[in-house]
Amino acid sequence: LDYYLKSLTIRRERLGEWHTDTAACYNNIGNVYLRLKEFEKALENHEKSVEILQHVLGHQHYETAVGYDNLGITYRLLNIYDKALTFHSKALEIALMTNGTYHPFTAACYNNIATLYSCIGKNEEALKTLSESLKIKERVLPRIHPDMALAYYNFGVLAQKSGKYTEAISAFGNVEEICSHKKFLQDNQLAQIYWITSQLYARQSDVDGYKKYLHMAAISGHPKAVELLEKLK
Repeated sequence: LDYYLKSLTIRRERLGEWHTDTAACYNNIGNVYLRLKEFEKALENHEKSVEILQHVLGHQHYETAVGYDNLGITYRLLNIYDKALTFHSKALEIALMTNGTYHPFTAACYNNIATLYSCIGKNEEALKTLSESLKIKERVLPRIHPDMALAYYNFGVLAQKSGKYTEAISAFGNVEEICSHKKFLQDNQLAQIYWITSQLYARQSDVDGYKKYLHMAAISGHPKAVELLEKLK
């Protein structure tokens, strides 16, 4: 934080307030405050960054859209969901206009809107929006990529919450397949996926699927799976 504050002072002195580098400093400071969970200070800095970007680059510029998206995240963490949705929607609109559908930032915008919908309990809307993000990532990223593993995992969790058990099983299967090539997740994360998948199969009365993933969860060290298998012996 001290580094970014010093950097801001230097840029304001050398470049002035109304410069994109100054805006970048405010943005970096805002992100640090987000990590520190000082959301009001984060909001103050992100707002200042966006104000500069609007003045220098205009309201419809890609960098301004990134600023809008950061504001959306900040408002969501402050539980001000209407403003969060407004800024995320602005970011998505500009992303589609400047970068097109199949671009990582467009996928990120859809993902952040999905996160917001999930926070307010609108799981169906969240799943639909997250599906759009996933479609983009499937097209622009390699199959074996950490972001793909994470995207499928998030989709699986949300599908489970929405009662879409078949879709959840498919998503977790994709995570398993990706991680069989390269280990992008920790053992405890994979164990959790196996455990959730076993419960999804149980809900569908698929005994073979349930037993298979229960054993995989136990072998991976999931405590509930280990305990349950001990009771079944």
